[in-house]
Amino acid sequence: MKNLGRASLLVGLSTLASCSKLNVPLDYTDKSSNKTLELDLIKYPAQNGPSQGSILLNFGGPGQDGLNSMVAYAPIQAPITGGQFDLISWDPRGTGNTLRFACFEPEEIGTQYAQGVPDASDTAPGQVWAEAQILAKTCGETQKANGGLVGMAFTSRDMIEIVDALEEDGLLRYWGLSGGTALGATVAAMFPERVDKIILDGVMNSHQYYHSFGNPAPRLQRRDLRRLPRRLRRHPQQVPLGTRFDTADELKSAIADFFEDLNIANTLTLSTLYRPNSYQNLSRVIDGLLDGDTSPVADVFFGPGAAALSDLDAIEEEFRQESKLFPGFARGYYVYACALWPFEAKERYEGDFHVKTKNPLLFIGNTYDPVTPLASAKNMSAGFEGSVVLQHNGFGPSNCTIKAIQKYFASGELPEADTVCEPNLPLFAEDPEI
Repeated sequence: MKNLGRASLLVGLSTLASCSKLNVPLDYTDKSSNKTLELDLIKYPAQNGPSQGSILLNFGGPGQDGLNSMVAYAPIQAPITGGQFDLISWDPRGTGNTLRFACFEPEEIGTQYAQGVPDASDTAPGQVWAEAQILAKTCGETQKANGGLVGMAFTSRDMIEIVDALEEDGLLRYWGLSGGTALGATVAAMFPERVDKIILDGVMNSHQYYHSFGNPAPRLQRRDLRRLPRRLRRHPQQVPLGTRFDTADELKSAIADFFEDLNIANTLTLSTLYRPNSYQNLSRVIDGLLDGDTSPVADVFFGPGAAALSDLDAIEEEFRQESKLFPGFARGYYVYACALWPFEAKERYEGDFHVKTKNPLLFIGNTYDPVTPLASAKNMSAGFEGSVVLQHNGFGPSNCTIKAIQKYFASGELPEADTVCEPNLPLFAEDPEI
């Protein structure tokens, strides 16, 4: 990285990536303080000729770290940008070693709250509320020193510090995914004059993120699920479940009744709607379970031939074990905890996301995304003057979308309004990925 003279080069995390550190103000609201925070940064250098500048990346959450994610995602994202840019990421406040926000010790996770995914019973809201109280209280006690220093506004200011330290042209190039789109919208709104090229991909509705509890994802997931029976019936050879009933409505009704009887299906379906390339596997599981055959569950989760593990109690126990690694997987825990949160960020962006930036933004939305839906991309684009929404109409990579991203980063050229990019491959392949 250029300069980062405030930074010291560390051992590379891979043969290509290198790491640095950068000191930034700890509290941007305290002008009299000289306390600093050390950010961990990682660079994946341009692979296709001399670098034309740096693109900052955030991989989502909010709460996903940058260093480990970069090692996993950079080889995929770098070619999509054209390979002519250095990719830069960092551990945002509250992640990695940067004011790490950990309310529980590792051995305590799962023992105080989030015991499984809440069901639809009358007692579930009270249970979730009680557990959210524990979460909020514990976080308040363990994070009271740093809780106010973690937030979108300070993280946005950290991004500008990184841009300045790079000593390029002083402008921000950024590609944010999922939760990283809320961060991108915030930094663009706070520093519109610093925007060169920003892609917000898989867009969260930042209006709801800032001004309501949660987002409409569950409703949209149900809407996406309603479409699923129609899709399954279009591919009878690859998806036998689609032929089990005479109509899509009958299939939809049977699946709904099935969910009432088996809570594991709710959890499995929720996660699968986020990974459409696994729809075919989901259909195999449901098709088998409708006949009382749990062997497809074992095949999908543990590999072919694992029928010995098909006892439902064992499968449910597996899910309980997995939930210890992802406390609060159910959205309700975090929504309720927010209502009980014991402190506020020192700075909170209070704008309305109606902004004219120095250069226009590119939004990318997927037609069938059940969590960060196309509607959110359109909603957010409406507030950023001159921005465009590119609709990715399916699942998997699209040469059309890749070309649009490369053009945008190379020259700032946006796709035409209402551009729809089709994926390279159909949804149902002969050999689905598990």
